[in-house]
Amino acid sequence: MTGPLTVYSADDGSRGPLGPYLRELWRRRHLALDLARTDVRAAHHDTVLGQAWQLLNPLMLALVYLFLFEVIALRSGGTSFFVFLLAGLFAFYYTRNSVSRGAMAITSGGALVTNTRIPRAILPLASVVFSVRSYFSAVLIYIPFHIAAGLGASWSMLALLPIFVLHTVFNIGLALLFSAASVYFRDIRSALPFTMRLWLYASPVLYATEEVPSRFQAVLRANPLSAYIGPMHDVLSNKEWPSPYWMLAGVAWAFGALVIGGWFFVSKERDFAIRL
Repeated sequence: MTGPLTVYSADDGSRGPLGPYLRELWRRRHLALDLARTDVRAAHHDTVLGQAWQLLNPLMLALVYLFLFEVIALRSGGTSFFVFLLAGLFAFYYTRNSVSRGAMAITSGGALVTNTRIPRAILPLASVVFSVRSYFSAVLIYIPFHIAAGLGASWSMLALLPIFVLHTVFNIGLALLFSAASVYFRDIRSALPFTMRLWLYASPVLYATEEVPSRFQAVLRANPLSAYIGPMHDVLSNKEWPSPYWMLAGVAWAFGALVIGGWFFVSKERDFAIRL
């Protein structure tokens, strides 16, 4: 008695029609929400602090940096500078969580990849949804500090919505890119913590964009997070509308990352089951 023969071969890099793929991805969107909800429940479930560690980590890091600047560097910033640090760290951790969890999305989701017929992009998208939920929780933590610092509200805060949307699109592109790349290069997950720490220092988290010396402005402009964290600081700390340059840069980085990450992911998707 013989059954159907299934032959697995390496992917040639070709891609099917994008339209049906995106429609199927949208039809399965609830799966991404369910996976993210499961990850939230599972995150740090075996620790005393549980999911609160996701927020306490950047909060304590902000206190450490405040001490370094206030005591060692003799910089007087007080509560306002602490709020500045907190906003930047929460935004940076939004990207860090999206990339770190996205890098593990395919390699740790072997059963879903090999045994189900779903758009594999659901898995890195679930990682971004998880990061969005954590970021919203961080915003709730940030608001009392913002009020305590006497920063108040302004009409320029309306710009926070497009900044967040562009930041999210950028994170989706990175999650897609790193989730696919990690299937081929497993060392990426080991290198990410070191790379992320360097990216933190190169981003306008510990300093404002206008404080960067002119000889380092090229580095600042080459950093995608400058287009999201910099304008956010302008809105929250300075009550100013973001500059058109940084908003246009944010659009370019967001859709550039989405196109590159999406193209690479979809072109390699059929090869995942063989590589895992």
